Amino acid sequence: MNEDILNDIKQLPDKTGVYFFLNKNNECIYVGKAKSILKRVLQHYSSKDIKERQLMSEVESIQFILTPNEVEALILEQRKINELEPKYNVCFKDDKSYPYIKITSSEKYPRMLIVRKLKVGEDSTAEFIGPFSNIEDLKRTFNYLRSFFPLANCKNKIVENSRKRPCLQYNIRRCPGPCFQNIDPAEYSKSVEYMRMFFKGGGGDLLKHLEIEMKNAASNLEFEKAALMRDRLFAISRILESRRLRPTGEGDVDFITLVREYDTALIGVLSVNNEGIANQEYYKFKVNEFNADSEIYEALITRLYFNTARKPVKIIVDTVDENLIFLLNQLLALTGKNIKVTGYNLNLEKEYLTLLREAALSEFKRHIMKEFSDRRQLEDVIKTLTELFPNYNFNRQPLRIEAFDISNIRGEQPVGSRVVFLNSYPFKREYRMYRIKTVKGQDDYDMLREILNRRLKKINLEGIPDLIVVDGGRGQLNVALDVLKNHGLDIPVIGLAKEKEEVYTPLSKEPLIFPDDSSFKKTLQYIRDEAHRFAVNYHRKLRSKQFLKSALDAIPGLGERVKKIIRSVYPDLEALRKDSAENIVKKLGVSYNLAVKIKEKLLNLQ
Repeated sequence: MNEDILNDIKQLPDKTGVYFFLNKNNECIYVGKAKSILKRVLQHYSSKDIKERQLMSEVESIQFILTPNEVEALILEQRKINELEPKYNVCFKDDKSYPYIKITSSEKYPRMLIVRKLKVGEDSTAEFIGPFSNIEDLKRTFNYLRSFFPLANCKNKIVENSRKRPCLQYNIRRCPGPCFQNIDPAEYSKSVEYMRMFFKGGGGDLLKHLEIEMKNAASNLEFEKAALMRDRLFAISRILESRRLRPTGEGDVDFITLVREYDTALIGVLSVNNEGIANQEYYKFKVNEFNADSEIYEALITRLYFNTARKPVKIIVDTVDENLIFLLNQLLALTGKNIKVTGYNLNLEKEYLTLLREAALSEFKRHIMKEFSDRRQLEDVIKTLTELFPNYNFNRQPLRIEAFDISNIRGEQPVGSRVVFLNSYPFKREYRMYRIKTVKGQDDYDMLREILNRRLKKINLEGIPDLIVVDGGRGQLNVALDVLKNHGLDIPVIGLAKEKEEVYTPLSKEPLIFPDDSSFKKTLQYIRDEAHRFAVNYHRKLRSKQFLKSALDAIPGLGERVKKIIRSVYPDLEALRKDSAENIVKKLGVSYNLAVKIKEKLLNLQ
């Protein structure tokens, strides 16, 4: 997991939407929805659940899309899961059967039912729509629409005139009763088709269809039919309005907003169709003070709509500048795609633009402003190092800083660590762990001397650092200087002592104290603490392995083969203690009696 991921999480918006976890290869591994993205992602981060911890261990970055409400977040989540197929959504949800709508299409009077499972080989002629995320929402919508498009939802096939009395569904006007009276199959099929159209996501198309039928009925003086179509129109409109699934009723629409600061511009693009939010993208541009907003918009328009298949019916730009809108329309006319650029006209269009603007500002703050901050901090670090070591050049790029630390408890399992930072960013590929080989007992100075010697022997292979940082005061600094002298190397060294956060350099007899808000001090602390964390984690890992080995040796009759398998399967003693006997049998391939014996012996160990 990215060590800075908590800082990214804290920058997430406390708003409704869908979030995406991406791994180091920029692949989406999990999609989730939330009323508050910030609070839900924090729950993932702090969870003790094994699956959640495994998921978070792979997360390198987080993206999100804001939605007007929870219902649209639910719909967008399902669409993105189907589109991206993230591995952890499958992993977390494969034990849950999602609801489908089943239509028995081959029957004279097709039935429409909500089902949980798709049975292979059964109802081969049936049609299934789904899956749907929320069973309660599906049932509520399904039953509401059947009041306007009545049709049967019986479990058994309908046999005409098989009943003498109608059932409850007929009495509450959700079924026309084909099982006990003669009805027009064509009219019944229309209800089925309307319901199919709606649940397949064509709510906007259904509205247009019903409006045409209502006008035709009125023109033909069929006022009763026109009134029925009007009621159906109202029912569909009510559902779509509550879900914000009809931004324009015109088809695909792109919403665009611009955020710029210093030498960077970020454009957010929100794509919406008749089914709701489809996608959200960000495009970053390097700019200068002479670039007008119109130039940035033109660069985006050229990139997205020229020589591409992208063809929304409308682009809604977050601006009231009529001259800019006119220029963009002229530019788009060259594509021959008949795409229109406007500002927002409807309240719903304004709502989508507001969501997009909030998301873009959050994205800008999370990533681009952090780049500016890091850049300024690096400049401060280089400036301070130049003042401390005026005879050295720190302007070479990238600036390479290496930090070293020792970890042990009373001289047991002593280890050392080296971390590498390039331009103040951790370069984990070159982190190194050292097991102390030559020092007996607890002598931190000699342990530091050993790992520095081992590092500097490979100076031709691993490069020369611009600065070495050691965790400690004057004593550790002198050890580092002595080792460098023995190797004939001239590299600046700094010691950073934990107690008072004092900085020791070879050019100053007294330690230096920097203010708490100093970029230089914060950077040194971060690098020193990272070296300490890396060393401590390695030390704990070795101690855990040793504890596990000792515990297994204390179990009489346990063979070396089984011990070796246990050590390869379980990272530490606690993991083995917590596991069930049944799991131990599966993982180790041992008998149940032996698994119980191992559990009992380990639980009795203090």
